[in-house]
Amino acid sequence: MKKVTARVILMLAILTFLAGCGSKVERDITGSWDNDRSIASGSSTDKGSEDKKAGSDSKNDNGLYSFMAQVIENSSSLLVSPTPDSSEIKSSDRIIVSVADDAIKGLDGSMIKRQELKPGDLVRISYDGGIRESYPAQLSASLVELTGRNIVIDAYIALIDDIYNEDPGLNEGITIMALNTLGWNDVRDIDKEIIFSLLKESYGLEIIEGTFVELAEQGLIDKDELYFEKGILIAISNFKYNEKDKSISCSIEKWRGGLGAIGSEKVTAEYRDGTWIITKSDLYIAGC
Repeated sequence: MKKVTARVILMLAILTFLAGCGSKVERDITGSWDNDRSIASGSSTDKGSEDKKAGSDSKNDNGLYSFMAQVIENSSSLLVSPTPDSSEIKSSDRIIVSVADDAIKGLDGSMIKRQELKPGDLVRISYDGGIRESYPAQLSASLVELTGRNIVIDAYIALIDDIYNEDPGLNEGITIMALNTLGWNDVRDIDKEIIFSLLKESYGLEIIEGTFVELAEQGLIDKDELYFEKGILIAISNFKYNEKDKSISCSIEKWRGGLGAIGSEKVTAEYRDGTWIITKSDLYIAGC
């Protein structure tokens, strides 16, 4: 009789537990993450870097959890990626965030509209700890605070824009911008996705990834004539970012054909007042 009673109690306990489970996954804060795996190699502004450390895995006086994330997309919904050192990344690398229009703060602490958040922005998200199962995952935020920018993303875009506008004749009639990303070791795949999306929005071109060999294998580059009929190939290499000085050194080239290329192996960029100032030395032009 005692064994039967024990089994009944055990079954009731299991049923009670299952009844309490739903599609909502509670936040797991037991894991530890390597803080060196920072977003884009510490590419945020000073304020963004400080807030990332302060906001990761924290619980405020109101009983809300908060974590740092980077905005991937902001159209019909706000899509973010948690920083690699957050516990939320274990739920999903992409989270759709629902937030009221009057619960979003700008850098100065004043309220802003959701549409003012841009891909590459760094935000602190406060929520009740519940993340809904899906892909992307979903959560309801009590507050979203803009804390800074991923300025390395902005650096790549500025460098690409700078070389794109050199020798504009090479851009005539193109519909494709191809990017050789072999040397982009300092950015995550999500960062590259943001860069590609912003470039497409800016130029209205198809943005693809590939090397000369890969594009030739796809039939986009005529290997015999050495000509990229529909596009240009931009390569950034030897990229070195100095976080302390917020400066960059790299090499860059825009290629359209054997006699249609321009670039420099001595490129520097400095971040001043929210803008990357780019200087190129020893600019070379193919055929000259």
